[in-house]
Amino acid sequence: MKKIFLIFSVFFLASYSFADVVINEIMYNPPEAGIDTNEYIEIYNSGDVSVSLSNWYFEEGVTFTFPNDSVISPDGYVIIAEKINELWNTYSNSLANADAVYLWSGYGLNNGGEPIDLRDSDSNQIDFVEYNDSAPWPKEPDGDGPSLELINPLLENNNGYNWLASTNAIPSGTPGIQNTVYAPISQAKIIVNEIMYNPPGSQEGEYIELYNAGTSSVELLGYYFSLGIDYTQLTSHIIVTGDYAVICMYTNAVIPYHLSADPSKFIGEFTSNGWATNTFNGLNNSGEMIELRDNLGQLVNAVEYEDSYPWPSKADGQGSSLELRDPLIDNSLASSWLASDNEDGGTPSYQNSRYGDSPPEKDFEFVDEDTYVIVYESNKVHNTHTLLKVESSDIFYGTSNCHANTWLEFDMYSVKTNFDAMYGSGWQVDGLELLLQEGDNYSWISPGGIDVSYTPDNSWDDNSLVYTNEFLYTNNLVSVGGFTSEATFISHTVDLDISQTQMTENVEIGGIVSFRITTTTTNTAMILIGKNNGTYPDLKARLRVIPIPEPVLFWILDFGLLIWYFAKRPMI
Repeated sequence: MKKIFLIFSVFFLASYSFADVVINEIMYNPPEAGIDTNEYIEIYNSGDVSVSLSNWYFEEGVTFTFPNDSVISPDGYVIIAEKINELWNTYSNSLANADAVYLWSGYGLNNGGEPIDLRDSDSNQIDFVEYNDSAPWPKEPDGDGPSLELINPLLENNNGYNWLASTNAIPSGTPGIQNTVYAPISQAKIIVNEIMYNPPGSQEGEYIELYNAGTSSVELLGYYFSLGIDYTQLTSHIIVTGDYAVICMYTNAVIPYHLSADPSKFIGEFTSNGWATNTFNGLNNSGEMIELRDNLGQLVNAVEYEDSYPWPSKADGQGSSLELRDPLIDNSLASSWLASDNEDGGTPSYQNSRYGDSPPEKDFEFVDEDTYVIVYESNKVHNTHTLLKVESSDIFYGTSNCHANTWLEFDMYSVKTNFDAMYGSGWQVDGLELLLQEGDNYSWISPGGIDVSYTPDNSWDDNSLVYTNEFLYTNNLVSVGGFTSEATFISHTVDLDISQTQMTENVEIGGIVSFRITTTTTNTAMILIGKNNGTYPDLKARLRVIPIPEPVLFWILDFGLLIWYFAKRPMI
């Protein structure tokens, strides 16, 4: 993550130079059997002046402090590695171009991903990357041979979408030289502003809308999509500042259904021969990378959308397009997009219906296929308690006499990623809300008290549960909230008690938080809409995280206000 240093002008030059030093390549799980010998981290100086690395160090990731005389030159590379001799044997040609190769001490990099935190001699954070071995990070670097390579050192490098697997022959990697996946960045500010990837009814209505967010007009002749759709070259069209251009699967399937669309801004179809010979190489309904390049092959804009949280699910075949909230924000982030609320389902060639909107659900983590909804056998249910039934086709198979406790497990990784992008690593949990949807499609449900409990360990797991006569699982359960079921279709927002330190800490580090929901009174039942529900696909349990920046920011503000108060206070 590129850091902006808010310091006095005497330090501007130094901070500017520091900002040019980035983590550019990571080999965290090379393919050798046994102990990894070719692990390395490459840092790169994209600036025009040399930068002293004296006493810089890694706060997280590896254990290493740069020696006093270490320097990284302009357009230069410095490598730190787990085993230098082995690395030289493998990459001697490329390493010969590096400014220096150093040996770190201690353990190597985590194969499952971890933070790498580079600091200067005064402990200022220079760069921070928390890589991972799962999407959106490329999976191939996890033992299949290639390293992780940054597409361009000017891109945000704490975003997995900006990294790709090295493409050269195994041993795949480029320590000391330019990355194989390097793509120059065009100066044009043409961005993907709207995506209709799964229109209802037919694929024919797919389209991509471009927007010129720059300060000058751009001729699109020769621009092309290198990923996403089959469109080898855009036709001649000048897109002026603040204007739009639309490429679609089939023009006649889009314009008539969008009454406000401007036909003059529709500049072509996905294939050059039109619908008659279209090979249906449209957009993937499950998500994919859309990559736009200019006539010189330079990367102009890239977006990898998905059809599930944190991306808006209403754009997946329910009539809406994906709309960018503001063309000036980072469109590679899911939090920058919302589902169109236009009555036509999208806004091709004119301003997005969600322009200027805040992302109301960017801080919700949806329960998905990884959620544990545990159903217990009838002989384990205490006869005087009717427990929650979870409507979930993959568990109940249409039966109506199986009662259950509901266990919700939330993986907070994407929530941490969202808020790290907003606040850096300096944020804390200020509140937690659990959103539940209660159904009414069974006649036997009855109202009553419902309790939400937090479990800090794996005691909810069937192999670890401790059963008691009251059918309460006593392994470290802490009540953190509750509500009354209404025996009808209704939403419940439960304010959770965040005094449980471990719960909030697990949220802040992007870990797992688990809750159990159960009745507190006898003869109470409800239908809780859970995962894989075909009737209400968007009405799933959600956990909302309300963040605040690191408290030190408020202390500084309060101190400033205190000084102002006494300065203005009349002397007695």
